[in-house]
Amino acid sequence: MSNNNCVHCGADCGKVPTEWQGKRFCCNGCLSVYQLLNDSQMQQYYAFQQQPGIRLDEAPHLSKYAYLDKEEVKEKLYEFFDNGIAKVTFYIPSIHCASCIWLLEHLNKLNPGVSYGAVNFVQKKYTVSFNTHIISLRQLVELLVSIHYVPDISLQNLEENDEGKVQDKKLLYKIGVAGFVFGNVMLYSLPEYFNGGTIEGSFGTFLYYLMYALTFPLVFYSGSDYLISAAKNLLKGIVNIDLPIAIGVLALFFVTSYEVITGRGPGYSDSLSGFMFFLLLGRWYQSKTYQAWHLIVIINRISP
Repeated sequence: MSNNNCVHCGADCGKVPTEWQGKRFCCNGCLSVYQLLNDSQMQQYYAFQQQPGIRLDEAPHLSKYAYLDKEEVKEKLYEFFDNGIAKVTFYIPSIHCASCIWLLEHLNKLNPGVSYGAVNFVQKKYTVSFNTHIISLRQLVELLVSIHYVPDISLQNLEENDEGKVQDKKLLYKIGVAGFVFGNVMLYSLPEYFNGGTIEGSFGTFLYYLMYALTFPLVFYSGSDYLISAAKNLLKGIVNIDLPIAIGVLALFFVTSYEVITGRGPGYSDSLSGFMFFLLLGRWYQSKTYQAWHLIVIINRISP
């Protein structure tokens, strides 16, 4: 290694290097990052690999990230937000070594508002949780830029986060449809329950066909995720947890179709609607439980 190489990034310092405390740097940017890490007692960054730093030929102007102060942008980028605690995931192309991972996962030493950071080295993604009362989204990005880890925040990132939120809304819509069907089917089933048997005549036929008609949006809209997931995985030769659920739903639907159409009875519209409604409700509850668990993990990490 040449003595004229930058201490931070390893680049050639040229004929007129920037010097500080007997160390040479290729530019003021590398010097400022080195000083920042030195002042924060984070010299271990340089212990994993020689010259692990990143050189920026042209540092972006910080006003470039003013748009991150807009609420609509924050909503699109946040994967989780509750009581001032937010979680975002950035794609950072410059992640390249163990030192990068160490620095990003110890970002809280540079700013106490950062509570947790995790790096996916293969995908070059950085997931970070932070307290918005201490550091804003824009300040977080500017902090990353100041240490030369520039996040790639593109329209695609925003669209991916939007897609996740759309999926959450779709689940709520499906629960709503399933709840509506379940409530009405149970209401229409009351005469049969009180009668203690099948209702004869045109009134019974009308009720059974009405309940049967309601199972169509229940199965093919509310239950579509399970059916599609099971079919796709089955085509690949994979048996997943959605397969027995899909088989059970279709079995109840086809038996109900057979009994109602042939006039043999009401089928299992009530069982099918109850099963699907509580299944979707459990799925929603599971997602909320995971978010709550993640918040507890964050709080435990930042608590003394």
